[in-house]
Amino acid sequence: MALESISLETLIIVLAAVTLLVGNVTLWRRFSSLQKRFDEQDARHRKELQMLSQSQVGMGRKLVDFELKVGKQPEPTEVAKPVAAKPQTPAITGSDDAGSYNNAVNLFSQGFTPDEVARRCGLSKAEANLMALVNKEAVSHH
Repeated sequence: MALESISLETLIIVLAAVTLLVGNVTLWRRFSSLQKRFDEQDARHRKELQMLSQSQVGMGRKLVDFELKVGKQPEPTEVAKPVAAKPQTPAITGSDDAGSYNNAVNLFSQGFTPDEVARRCGLSKAEANLMALVNKEAVSHH
């Protein structure tokens, strides 16, 4: 009887060990799968972050270039308010970016709104709004 009880205890121990082994293998596979997914997502996020950083650097360079172009303009001697009569035809169209920006700076100095400047210079409303903000900052620093 002692031999039968030892073998039963041994069988239980062996079954427990096999169960633990199977559980560990299952957990290891699951962990490996999750680690792989994490690594893939991490790589994707790093790539996206790098792309966003490069975009910001590019936009920063464009803004600096823009500020340099605007900064080279002569300052007007007096600010004239636009007459609400009939609108003028723009002298410079959007085909010449530097000319359009120069014309926009002059129009802002005369008190035109961003929408009017965008229409007259062939700029997008976003460009005109950005230029209005830069122009406002430049005027407030003088």
